[in-house]
Order: sequence, then C-alpha cells, then structure tokens
Amino acid sequence: GSMAGSSRYVVSFFHGKREDGAQVARHIDAFLESVPRLSRIVTACSLMERRLMDWGVPAEKVVRIPIGVDTRVFTPPSERERTEARAVLGIPPDRIVVGSFQKDGVGWGDGMEPKLIKGPDVFLAVVERLAREFPVFVLLTGPARGFVRRGLERLGIPHGHSYVGDHGELARCYRALDLYLITSREEGGPMALMESMASGVPVISTAVGMSPDLIEDGVTGALASPDDVTALVEKSLALLRDPGAAAGLRARARLAVAACDCRVVAHDQRVLAARQAGRPEQPEDLAEARQAPVRAEKVRRRQAMRAAHALRQAGGLRARIHHRDLAEQALRARHVIEPLRSQRAARSERQR
Repeated sequence: GSMAGSSRYVVSFFHGKREDGAQVARHIDAFLESVPRLSRIVTACSLMERRLMDWGVPAEKVVRIPIGVDTRVFTPPSERERTEARAVLGIPPDRIVVGSFQKDGVGWGDGMEPKLIKGPDVFLAVVERLAREFPVFVLLTGPARGFVRRGLERLGIPHGHSYVGDHGELARCYRALDLYLITSREEGGPMALMESMASGVPVISTAVGMSPDLIEDGVTGALASPDDVTALVEKSLALLRDPGAAAGLRARARLAVAACDCRVVAHDQRVLAARQAGRPEQPEDLAEARQAPVRAEKVRRRQAMRAAHALRQAGGLRARIHHRDLAEQALRARHVIEPLRSQRAARSERQR
C-alpha cells in the first residue's frame, strides 16, 4: 500500500543481509525502496546500525535501542536455587549443563529441517567436542528443536527439552546452566544473550547481533567468528576448566547487561515516541536513566558481600561454602543476618 505524506512511520530492522539468501535479499531491496518515506528505523545492535548506513540509510534516521531484559526476574541463583532447578528439570547434579533456548527448526512443527541461520549444526559440533572432556547435559527450550534433539540422540549426549509457560519458568531453566552457547550465523539479539548474562550464566557466542556490543571477549563472555567450531570449543573449555575465571566473568557480565534493563529500554522508547509526535523530550535525563540499573546492581553486590561477611563472622563459615553462593544466599535471606549478628554480639558480651 501507499504511505500518506503527512504521516510519520517508524519501523524496526533487527537482522538480515543479502548473503542470507535470495528471499532475504528481496526483502532488503523492498525495505530500502521505502526508506525515503520512513521517519525512523529502529535496530538493536551496532552491527546492524552500521550495516543500515552502509546500505545508504541516512544516519539521522537510524536509532539503536537494545532489546530489553528484566534484570529483576533474571538473576544469579544461589546454590540452593541451582540445585532445586536441576532437580525439577531432572538433571543429574554432577553434569555440566549447556543451554540452548531458541527456535532453530523450519516452521512450527517438529523442526527436523534445520534453520541454518541459527547454527544448530554448529551447536551440535561444539557440544560433541565438549562432551569428550566433560559430562555434558544439554538443556533445550523453544519450539521446532527436532534437528538438535535427533543430533544429540545420535551423539549419545544426555539432554532435556523443557516447554516453558512464562518468564518465571524460563528463569528457572537459566538457574540450572553452567554455560550458554550462541552459535548463530545471524541474529538481532538474541534475547537469550541478555537473559543469560543477567542470570549469571557465562555466554560463548558467535560475533552476531548484540553479542559484540555486550561481550568483551574474555571479560564479560567470549566471542568467536560464525562457523568457527574450534574457537567456540576452546573458549568454552577454557571457562569450564577455570571456575574462578568464570565467577569473575559472571559478575562483570551482570553489570554489563544492566544497560539493557527493560526500564532503560522503555525510557529510550518513550523518548523516541515523543520525538515522533513532535513533543519536547521528557525532562528525565537519559544518562541518569541508563545508570540507574547499573547503580542498583552495584548496590546489590555490596549488600551481598556485606551479608556474606556477616554470615561468616556469625557462623564461622569459611571455605565450606563458595563465596558467590554464600553472598547470593545471604542477599535472598537477609532476615537471617540480624539474628546472627545479635547472637555474635551476645557471645562477645558474655565473654567480657
């Protein structure tokens, strides 16, 4: 149909390049023909932002707003929560759990025909090699996973497929993971990138979508080129072999993803809507809005550290409990802290 000249049009363009196939190329050409009539084009990642401008889209029309995640729902688990999640999902406690939560089959049926843009063939090649060195269990969610499930059965790799009904169930799946693999050849996000980072799950990803924006290689995750199975395997093994490095990476990733907190993203969307409507921008300072979740995460971590210290002092707990788990456990059960402090103070008073 036609676009009325007096109207303002905002569209989203999250992923795709001509090399992805003839059908995608036709869609891109049709989209570029419509650009003169568009007011704004929203994309989620800097990679796509640069691609749009390379195609000739004026820079002033391109707006980058990341895909948001609720960092209050997706949080790092305590050891108890991790154990409970595995029990509910039927995962043996001694397994290294690798996650893949997506749709990577063609259509909405059993998914036996792979959607190769999502890299299910690469995923199978990576987990096959990981399983040679660790007792791997693969946890899947999402529809049309038949190709991957059949591949895991052929390889003899234990796996489970969970059909989640809401964010709470999905968050529980993340609590069971040791590692999340993104093996796509093209992405707009994916959503699982932000959810994993917020949930304290180390991410090994191909350099697609938002991954290069959020992952600093070796600092907040690990990056590899698309189709580079060897690099994906080596970087996964490096993290699995060094739990200390993985713990630091989880904490840094959680801070990095705060920039994609859904409250920040909602603010960006409100500003864009105000501009399109010709209204003055909201008085709320954008930089302040973007820093709020980061500050909240830093406060959360300081509280966890104080709580862990109090528990250790009050109960004599030292190396028996992993520091991260103790901190998270204490933060989620802060009603325990004050009684322990009181007990310690009472003991000190009696000793005097």
